[in-house]
This record gives sequence, C-alpha cells and structure tokens, in this order.
Amino acid sequence: MAVAAVVMGLVALWAFRLGPPNGLKRTSYSQAAATAERRVLYELGHWPWAYLDNASFGYTDMHECRAIELEGVVWQGAPGRARWRLLHMGGAEVFVDGTSVFRAQELLPLRSEPQVDEFDVEWDGEALDLRMAIAVDPGRADRFGHYRVWLEEQLDDGAWRRIPEHRLYAPSPAARPTAASARSDRWRHWTYRVAAFGFLLSLGLLVLHRLLGAARARPALFTIGGVAFVAAATVRALVLFQQAASEPSLWALARQTDNYLMFARAELAGSRSALLFSPGTTWWLLALTELLGPDLPRMLATSALFGALGVGVLAYGTGRMFGRSAACVAGAVGALYGPLVYYQTTLQAVAPLTTWLSCLPLLLVGLAEGRTRGKGLFGGSLIGAAALVRPTALALLPAILWAIFRRSTLNEVEREPRSGGTTAALLILGLLAVLLPQVVANHARNVPSFISANGPINLLIGNNRDSDGTYGLTDGFKEARSWKVRNGHSTAEQLLREFRMDPLRAVELQARKVGLLVTLDEASNAISYEDDGLARSSLLRLLSWDGRIGMPLIAWWGMAGILMELWRRGRGARAATEALAMCVVLYGLSTAIVLLEGRIRAPLLPLLIPFVASGLVTVVTRARAWLDWLPQLAAAGAATLGLLWCAEELPRKRYLDALPSDATPVDIRMENGLELVGWRMSSSLPVTGGYLHLDFFWRYGGPGASGVSGDGAWSPAIWLGLSRADAEKPFRPRVLKVGDRTYPHEPPVDWPEGKLLSEGYYLAIPRGEAGRIEIELAEVMGDGRSPVRKQVLLAMDVEPPEVPFSAAGAAKK
Repeated sequence: MAVAAVVMGLVALWAFRLGPPNGLKRTSYSQAAATAERRVLYELGHWPWAYLDNASFGYTDMHECRAIELEGVVWQGAPGRARWRLLHMGGAEVFVDGTSVFRAQELLPLRSEPQVDEFDVEWDGEALDLRMAIAVDPGRADRFGHYRVWLEEQLDDGAWRRIPEHRLYAPSPAARPTAASARSDRWRHWTYRVAAFGFLLSLGLLVLHRLLGAARARPALFTIGGVAFVAAATVRALVLFQQAASEPSLWALARQTDNYLMFARAELAGSRSALLFSPGTTWWLLALTELLGPDLPRMLATSALFGALGVGVLAYGTGRMFGRSAACVAGAVGALYGPLVYYQTTLQAVAPLTTWLSCLPLLLVGLAEGRTRGKGLFGGSLIGAAALVRPTALALLPAILWAIFRRSTLNEVEREPRSGGTTAALLILGLLAVLLPQVVANHARNVPSFISANGPINLLIGNNRDSDGTYGLTDGFKEARSWKVRNGHSTAEQLLREFRMDPLRAVELQARKVGLLVTLDEASNAISYEDDGLARSSLLRLLSWDGRIGMPLIAWWGMAGILMELWRRGRGARAATEALAMCVVLYGLSTAIVLLEGRIRAPLLPLLIPFVASGLVTVVTRARAWLDWLPQLAAAGAATLGLLWCAEELPRKRYLDALPSDATPVDIRMENGLELVGWRMSSSLPVTGGYLHLDFFWRYGGPGASGVSGDGAWSPAIWLGLSRADAEKPFRPRVLKVGDRTYPHEPPVDWPEGKLLSEGYYLAIPRGEAGRIEIELAEVMGDGRSPVRKQVLLAMDVEPPEVPFSAAGAAKK
C-alpha cells in the first residue's frame, strides 16, 4: 500500500506539470516613494476569470504606489465585434490587441460604490489579447488594496454575462489558443485529476488499513471516535445548509478565502509564484479544486467533512490518553462547540489547521508508548504541514521532542533503546521533507520569507506602538510600514525600533495578548462568527447558547484539566500529558507574539479539548472528593482572572514630564481645557498618495478643564486634516478624540496635572497634482459637522508620485 502511494504520488507530480494554462496573469508593480529606481516586480501568477466573479482581488505589499495588471488571451472563435462593460473601483485602462479601448483615470473616493463603464471591442482573429491596468490609491484605502472588478460581454438579446472561464488563457508567446489546443488542455487537465485522485485514494486506503488495525486493538475507543465523527459531520452539514439558505452569497468568493483560492488556481494554471501566503492552505485548496472541481459548495462540504474526521481522531486520541469517559466528552465538545463548528465549515486557513492539530494527542500517546520511529517521521510531517498553514505551529516542535526523550527516561521497560535520538532525527527529517520544498520555492521566487509572506506584515500589525494586540491597521502600523520601506529595514529591525520607542509598553502589550487568548471573542477581520455564523444558523445559536459558551469557559476548564492531570498522572503516562500541556503553552505564546483574533486563536481548541474533557470527567466521577481538586480549580480561576485583567488593563498609557527635544513647541488651548504644547512630524518627504505621521503632545489644562465630564466621557473632539493652500475645500478631515489613539481606547480620566500625553496620528495625502498643503487643527463642536478653525500647524510642498497611473499600461505598449 505504501509503495502504491509513492508510485501514484510520482505520477501526480509528473502530471502536475501538465496543468492547464487557463487564467489571467496578475502582476503587481510596487515602488517606494523615495526613489524611482526602487521598483519591485511582484508576480502572483495566473488565475481563472471566474475568480473575478463579484469578488475582490487583494494583495499585500509594503509600498505606497501601486498598479495592478491583468493580462491574458480571450478565445472568441472568429473575428467580430462586441460590447463589453467593466466594473472597477479605481483608475482603469483596458487594452485589446495592444490598443487602448477604454480609460478612466479618476480615482473613486474611499468606500464608494464601484463604477460600471461600457465600451466596444473589435478583434481580427479567433482570439484577442487582453490587458487591464488598474490603479490603486493607498491614500484612499485603509487596507493594502482590495478592489472589486469584473468584465462582462453583451449578448445578442441585450443581456449581460461574464466571460466564461473556458475562453480565457494565460498569455503565451509561442502560440495563440486554438480549438485543438483547447482539447489538449482538457486532456491534460483530466490526466492530472485522475493522477491526483489515485494518489489521494491510495493514501486513504493506507489510512483505512491503519484504522482497521486500531479498531481491532481498541474496539470501544474506535467506536467512540466513529460516533464523534458522525455527530460532528451531521452538525457541520446542518450548519452549512442553514447558512446557504439564509445567505446564498455564502457560496461566492469572499473575504480572504478568495485570495487562497486564487493562489490555488494560479498554481494549477502553471504559475510557480502563487504560493506566498499560507502556502499550506493554498496546497489544500489546490487538491480540493483538482479533485472536486471549482464548485464552492462541494469544497465547503469536503472541508467540513475533514473537520469532522479530525473530531473523531481527537476523541480517539483523548481516549488513549485519558480514558473512555474523557473520549466521549472530547467527542461531544469537538462536535458541538460552536466556534469550532463554524471555522471548519469555511475555506479559511483555520479549517485544515484544526484538523491537523487534532491528530496531535494521538501522536503524543504513540510516542510515549514506544516503537516510535515511524511515529517520529509522521510527527515531523504533521508539524510541517501545520507550519505551512501557519508558521507558528513550529513552536510545537519542542513539545514533541520532550515527549520523545521524556518517554525514554521514564519508561522502565522498553523494547527499544532508551535513546530517542533516532526518533528525533526522523522527526526533523519529516519536518524538513515538508518544509524545504516551500523554502526553496520562496528563495527561487525572491520572496524574502522563510515559509509564508504574510508573517512579517502580521508581526508589524500586532506589535506597533498603537496596537491593541488584535488585527487593526492603526496609525502606528502605517507609520512603521512606511518607515520600513523608506529606510530599507527588515521586519526584525523595524520591530526592534518599535520596542525601543517604549519597552515597557511593548512588554505590557505582550501580556495583554496572552490575556486575549482567554478573553477575546470570536471577532475577526476576515470572517465573522456572529454575522456569518450565529446570525445565519439557529443550530449554532442553540449550541453556543446564543454565543455565550465561548473561549473563556473552554480555557478555564482546560487550565483546570491541565493542573489536575499533571498533579495525579503516574510515571508511565506522564510524558504525553506533559507534552500536550507544553503544546498548549507554546502554541498560545507563539500566537500571542504575533496578534490575536478568533480564527487565529482557534487552533488552540484541539489542544485544549482533551484537558477540558479530562477535567470534567475528574470533577464528575470524583464529586465526593471535590475538595481534593479545589486548589486546582481555584488556581485555574485565578489564572483566568489574571489574564482577564491583562487583557482589560494593559498596556497602560505613558505620561511625559517634558516635551521631547525634537518636537516643535506650540501653545494651542482648546475649548475643552486641553492644551497642545508640541508636535513632531516623522516624514520628511511628503508625496501625494503617501502619508504623514504626526505626534501630538497634550497637557492637562487644570482642575475642571480636562475635558472629562461627570460620567467619564470626553467632551468635544478635535478636527485634524489637510487642505490645499490654494483651494477653499479641504481634503476629508479626520475627527479624533484625544486619548483614543493609544490603547486602551479610553480617555485618561485621572490625567496627572502638568504631565504630557503623546498621541500619534497618520494622515493620508490624497493623490493629486503637486502643490502646497496645510495641516490644520480645529475643535469639533456639537454634531461634529462644524469645526472651529484654530490654527494652521504647518504648510508644506508635496511631490507627485514617481510612478504615474499609466506606467503599468504604457510599459507594454
């Protein structure tokens, strides 16, 4: 069976090279504002046109001037003429056979409705060359650039339809597509699909063979795992059906899933530059796409099925570690816990990762029982696969090594030598076998990332001076990103710079993020448990008591279970228990170092659930001796309260005794009693389409004039914005409240008299002609629509962007 799996795998790898070239080619040109020579060609490869079906195309780079280019060949069958229309949210230009047929240079305001423009297209042969250049203005966007775009053609009856995927090809310098090449593409497509199916089938048979062996050895535990699998699959299927009935657009590409699917389809189309962000997720979706086709409901159902399989394995592994009763509880919790159910019914990275990590308890038990060489190789492959999805999984490696060497020390009778060196070597070998191909591929594509390219950007998001530990593009992050680009810093250098600015706050921020592991709700920037889960599924609302059963309860029981198990376990089984507890701690800390969100924290669930089950069983079965466990329960409660305090109270605001030497002193008194005593600007080269970072230094105005009313709420806010020195209408201002720019987002009600408070503001300079702009400060009264002008802080000249909009389109004319 293993030989068959290897053979089919080699066939699949050979067939992979025959993937169809359908799709368009996206290239993101990025340029730093400081120098015209600093241009980065950033290829994300090919993707099918179906990806543009009312979805957004997203990209993440570190630069301030961008243009997105789409390029491909559209098969028409014969010469002719047609009318097309384009939906876009930025300046756009469309080229057909090298001729510009449509151009819209005006950029739309932030969050405005997409614009639809119609134009005529003519072509002479059976196919036409298509290229679209779309400008992106970061000065009008909070994210890095997510813009919706699609292209449609008008039919004879006047109706509109999107250009079907089978008529779109990547540009080929050798030959244009023909009917014969289209048939050849289909043959190659099915060749790969059959090979991939055979590979997966052989691996499935191998796994089934091992499962049957486990069923014969431990029929009761195997039955419990099977029941947990069926229950979990049923619940997930019902949730999917309810969500689809409530919101049909659930099946459309949306949120971050569209990026992962785009990368997967790009790789299938022959690109070798698509696997940049969470490559393990891309590989997973690539396999699903080739096996099932691009139909999203099938892929969602399969993802949910694999999640249910992970629940069955988790219940079986918990039974091997803590007994049958704990296996039943773990299966029930895994099958019914609302957030886990929801995440496993999506195509997000968290879905495969929770499934992989559900195998970890079973692996640790196997390592503790001996005969571990094969299990060491499997463990390395498992951690490698998890690290491809999220590199923080590499933090689990010390825990597995602990299980290997701790077993060698504790077990008194072993058939194998006491040294775990061979097993550890195989563990590392399995890990490298999975990771090295991706590392080499990144190096070949000039991607300066070890595994995943979104790791550095997430580190900056979660560790800048304004971060609250969750996902948020704060002013401090934007300044850190721009500083990094302008000065050519690495991520490590920029993080060190952020730490040096306020070391105490950085330490407090890390403590807060550890607290968020327990207290954070399931909010996320990519998917919404409340909006997409609870609101659309009555079953999820019932299972989670309308969202009340969440991570704080799971974490409290998990910590109690860890303390109980470590207190009472005997020598023989202690290695697996200690290793699983280490996994909880290490993965939690590695996640907290980056940033916290519900979906990012979710992989902790399969590591915590075994201890939740063990703790519940211990308390129920030993109810008469509950006093024996009172210290452990109290300790878990105290730890939970301590983490809650960290999440709510840290980091604390810092007050200054004097104005920094590099700040410009001013004396502006606001009506609410605040005094602006100085400001500082970080950027020395303002560029339209770029940013300015300002630090303001405020002082408490005296008793009764601090701007704090009786209920602790702030009185009038301030108005901060840019305006043209030669124009009456200013740019869009930002209405801000002093005290909310540094976490926590509450005003300092106990502001010490005479102390200064520093706050950072990041102002976008809208794209436009070069000229003179002014930074204005005013106070907003009443409803915030009538600013009272106080003072112009600074007037300066700004430069135009060094890459004009038409650069990308003109480059290939």
